[in-house]
Amino acid sequence: MTVLGAGTGRDILPLAPRSCAEVDTEVGEVYDSTVPRWNLYFDIAGRVVERDPSCDLVVTGGVAIESSETERLREEIAGVPKWRAADRDAVDAVSRLLARRTVRSFAAGFRTHTAAWGQFFVNGRRVQRLYSEADGSSITYLKPGNVMRTFLLGDCSVRLLAECAKGVTGPVVRDPTDRVPILADLVCDEEIHGDDNVRVYEQEWRKLVSMPNAFKQFGFTLHIESIVFADEEKEPLLQLPDHLAGAVSTIHGAGVAPPPGLSVADAESLIGAVEESGKLDLRFEDFAEPYPPNLQASAADVKQRAADVAARRRYREAMGKGR
Repeated sequence: MTVLGAGTGRDILPLAPRSCAEVDTEVGEVYDSTVPRWNLYFDIAGRVVERDPSCDLVVTGGVAIESSETERLREEIAGVPKWRAADRDAVDAVSRLLARRTVRSFAAGFRTHTAAWGQFFVNGRRVQRLYSEADGSSITYLKPGNVMRTFLLGDCSVRLLAECAKGVTGPVVRDPTDRVPILADLVCDEEIHGDDNVRVYEQEWRKLVSMPNAFKQFGFTLHIESIVFADEEKEPLLQLPDHLAGAVSTIHGAGVAPPPGLSVADAESLIGAVEESGKLDLRFEDFAEPYPPNLQASAADVKQRAADVAARRRYREAMGKGR
């Protein structure tokens, strides 16, 4: 499984390395207050299914907070309900937090009533079936919905990390390659379930940061320190992307009703306040991504493996009958 769009540098502006104080250090050895470190929180609004007649939009919300500020913001957001149970007071509280100097936000909305969205699920089912036949198990992490969620989270993560990189100012540490290391801890709402599925997602992110990508090209080296899947009870700061994605979906998603205690105007107020602060990047696209090419390319090999297994089984059965 791959994180589509991740590491391609799409929508990342060319950044010249900042003028920073030189610090002689090994990568991963000196992590102190001069190394930019962010905690990133993600949530998805909308049903990640092949077709949802009630809505044509899936929104991934991402919120990045400078790590030194997370405890303070966690205390301030305590008691704020989820978006679907929010009232005007909750909207005002979230608006204030998202507009903070130490916070950056990104929301990506994909229109799902496209041929590419449907084809992604068609191809995904075919690939999962091929792998499952060869392996003799269901391989749930290859379910199209899980692969799609991995794409959505990875796509939003890379774009949000690019926004963080653009906000880096000196003096900061440089590593021996003359790049600025950026440390990130990722916290995702429990969009991906099951230990195997979570493990695959984590592996793909580890693989991502080891590959040449636009962060290196523009003078940064990305280090993912941890990846955690949690809910709002375990991590209250997940309320921020929950409200962000929910408000964007309410405003722009056809057929999406606001929570019972709110109006569309309340959602517009939340997003407007954050946009006015200059801390929100909001983008919409018709979904046009292909199913992961590496999985498609290997499908033929998997099919051949399944055929070989079946042929050996038939041979053993035939030899048994001949005795």
